Amino acid sequence: MNYGGIHNKLAEIEAKLSLDRVNKLQSQTLLRLSTGKRVNSVSDDPVDFSIATKLKAKIAGLTQAFDNLAEGLTIFGLVEGAYENIMDNLIEMKSLATQASNSVLSTTARQNIGDQIEQLGSDINDLAKSTTYNSVSLLDGTNLAGNLSYTFQTGDGTSDTNSVNLPAVSTGQLFNDGNAATLQSNIAISAVNNGSDPKVRGEFTIASSATAANFSSFITNIDSAITELNGYMNSLGIVQNTFSTKQFSLLQSINVHTEIRSNTLDADLAKEQSENIRLQILQKTAVAALAQANLQPGVILSFIK
Repeated sequence: MNYGGIHNKLAEIEAKLSLDRVNKLQSQTLLRLSTGKRVNSVSDDPVDFSIATKLKAKIAGLTQAFDNLAEGLTIFGLVEGAYENIMDNLIEMKSLATQASNSVLSTTARQNIGDQIEQLGSDINDLAKSTTYNSVSLLDGTNLAGNLSYTFQTGDGTSDTNSVNLPAVSTGQLFNDGNAATLQSNIAISAVNNGSDPKVRGEFTIASSATAANFSSFITNIDSAITELNGYMNSLGIVQNTFSTKQFSLLQSINVHTEIRSNTLDADLAKEQSENIRLQILQKTAVAALAQANLQPGVILSFIK
């Protein structure tokens, strides 16, 4: 039996297996260096791959929740701008009513002021009508009354929601809760009517015979409207602060989970580069060993000759 031949064959097989192992390890190392990831497939590390997948899902949920909050703040910004413009109209209305309360004014001047106040009421309604988002009127509540309710998903869990109510704001709602009434002698407000076309949000009718005393009493109605709108603005500010705080908290959470996922998946590039150099040396050694194993039968034959 040719034991020498068998030994030589075994040496060749072992050298080839060693080279194959080195080549496989080097392929893995080069992949990690090229992608920057230690775990590129589930076979690399099933446990860490599973953890990273769950983290990816959580980060995606948190990121969308962050975007939802941003969208909410956009909506609230539109509402805030409308509130400010309406407040400016109410303040101008009070200034005009105070002016009209001065008995030294002529009847014509007082009538002109009444016309201006009526127009300011109409302007408030136009602002309410034009304040929209995705074709939804933000200041119309539900059918020009009550509240428009929004529910925002502000986290990645089912229960992570925030509900926000935006009240109906119009001249009719601010001055008499949407009902027709005589606010003061010679000064009336029409009813809010959602069923009409165009929709009626309440309009002032100020008679040409309105007196200084009528306008003086009307100041009380304007003050009440200002107080009501100021309450809406305060509530909106609280909601905006809540959403901004949640945004900051979500951003921190996204960063933390992203870092954890990075630590789970990412390769230590310095370590991988060092490993690559080591494997290159082993590869050269394995190639040399395989070549030597292939030469051994020829060396033996040369001795026989």
